[in-house]
Amino acid sequence: RLHEATGDIDTTFNWNDRHGTPTTVAVRPDNGLYVGVMLGDKEGGTVVKVDVTGSRDPTFIAPIFDRMIRYLTLQPDGKLLVAFDLVIPSRIQSPGVVLTGAKALYRLNVDGTIDSTFTPLEIAPFWTFIAPPQLDASGRIYLCNVFGPVQGVETRHLIRVSAGGVIDPTYPNWESAPTGFNRIISSFAVQPDGKVVLAGRFTNVLSEQPLQPVVAVRFGSDGNFDSSFQHTLLFAAFPNASGDSDYPRAIVTT
Repeated sequence: RLHEATGDIDTTFNWNDRHGTPTTVAVRPDNGLYVGVMLGDKEGGTVVKVDVTGSRDPTFIAPIFDRMIRYLTLQPDGKLLVAFDLVIPSRIQSPGVVLTGAKALYRLNVDGTIDSTFTPLEIAPFWTFIAPPQLDASGRIYLCNVFGPVQGVETRHLIRVSAGGVIDPTYPNWESAPTGFNRIISSFAVQPDGKVVLAGRFTNVLSEQPLQPVVAVRFGSDGNFDSSFQHTLLFAAFPNASGDSDYPRAIVTT
């Protein structure tokens, strides 16, 4: 952990490597952390809870899952969304380990146990998420870059599920976008009013320049394309070291 003002290492925080290798974090209101960790190559991943000094909370006991935890999102009620890396056949068969199969999103209670009121989300094999799960004011959960069938529903790039884990098959309404709308999504953000801003590369958005890609578009809380959103940021192809074009990697609301 670094000091915000100086960038110096905060010596009051000490991580114990025996907790595991960190893969992701979620910050709690008290500035403590939930940390997703890998326990070893064939031992699985879990979540540990530490305070502002890095000391582990022994009362928080999360299960060990059979794959790496990619993202953690802390809900306002203290429950924790746990999103996993690529859905691939697991090599871990240890006793007591949760075998996730096609399940890529779980929710934990405040004590670390699996929340039985939430239906774990199943996604198509070999796909993953590109950004942490986000919530709106109603507690609905948004996930990005989900391809193929999710819980048996065919999806494309963005989905919304209820607080209980049930997918909304009407969201978003891609047909409400301009004719020929093409998208490559690299990140997203949910606004306080429930509108969702997508970042990436989008064409057939500007009527006067349909082939000019824009960097961001927005969909309303009803799932329809928001034509009132101003497209002032245009996409320019700047090849990276691999010769591919770089895309916006993060977007936040303020």
